[in-house]
Amino acid sequence: MAEWSRLANSTISDYFRGVEEGLGTKNRFFAMLKKMGNIIYGQQGTDLNWAVEYREIPLTTNNMEQAVVPSRQDYVKRCSITPIGYSQADQMTKREKLMNATGGSQLIDYFKEMAKRLERNSARQFQEEVYIDSSATGNSGRLSGLETMFATNGTINITSTTSASRSANAADVVGNPSDTYAGLSTILGNYAGAWSTGAGSVSDVWPAGKGQLSFDFFSPVVVCYNNTNFSATNTWANQCVQSVRYAVVHMQRYNTNNTSAVNKIFLDRDLYRLFLDKQDSKEHMYVQSNYSLRSMGFEDVIQQDGVEVSWEWGIPGAVGYGLNFDNVELYSWQDTLWDITGPTYSELNKSHYVIADFFGNLKFRTPSTFCKFINIAA
Repeated sequence: MAEWSRLANSTISDYFRGVEEGLGTKNRFFAMLKKMGNIIYGQQGTDLNWAVEYREIPLTTNNMEQAVVPSRQDYVKRCSITPIGYSQADQMTKREKLMNATGGSQLIDYFKEMAKRLERNSARQFQEEVYIDSSATGNSGRLSGLETMFATNGTINITSTTSASRSANAADVVGNPSDTYAGLSTILGNYAGAWSTGAGSVSDVWPAGKGQLSFDFFSPVVVCYNNTNFSATNTWANQCVQSVRYAVVHMQRYNTNNTSAVNKIFLDRDLYRLFLDKQDSKEHMYVQSNYSLRSMGFEDVIQQDGVEVSWEWGIPGAVGYGLNFDNVELYSWQDTLWDITGPTYSELNKSHYVIADFFGNLKFRTPSTFCKFINIAA
């Protein structure tokens, strides 16, 4: 390989290491993954598999004279996702090489500019993939983003004593989960279990009230921020604080060690603007931790009920997400996030090619530790 080609390869590789660095300093989602050590390299195998606990071992009474009869417990369901790939490529024709050949630095500078462009374009586009639905029409082969698990079918009837669903109704506080993620259904009660036998109100209809783990172990909470149950003025601008508080509290319905609690809320930019407007008249106490966004250099953050609220690039309009970063991992089947090939010369096309590729996927351990804010009611 010619000296200029080796230098060009080194230059491009350096810039693509910057893709990961850039994502970790300019994007809140990737900053959290990096800070928590949740970007996993060198994954192997044909797919990614993990187990989720879906039922608890029964607690029974015993007067200390009764015999104990142990039995094997079926308490996990298996999840699986396959790796997907992305690539970006650029080229320098032989004609361009000859025209830039006066002095080796000109060739290096050409590839340096190419690398800058690839770095900038891949970082911007890749961060948007976090929020897509890989099961939607036309999205086959894309990252299993957040929207892959948030589909709903109507809302949970606020007057039901069994947390049953109905067609979308403005009085209802949450959507009815109806999706498939990692091979498992998000539908409430799909794997048995029951929830709430109260009179039917915002205080005891799912996700409020209580029930069995098997009822909702794989079901995300979708808060209808425009429901009429919170107030008569049912807009995000008026009800954002109530909506966030509802989610923060009820995402802890099984929580004993913060494994299900929401620890970050990311909003569409305009939802965040309206949230700030609502907070203007309030006094805030901000507690900073090692995993706070502010400690990572993000200043446009506010805190409500102990949870950081901010905005993020690429979130769909009028939508927000509650995230538990203990349960998010990004896997790469390579030793880096992006692998670089080139510049490689093709005699057939009289061109030098540079290719950058990613092969991996996102893993959300269980949708039950994530929530969404949306205008869903009829």
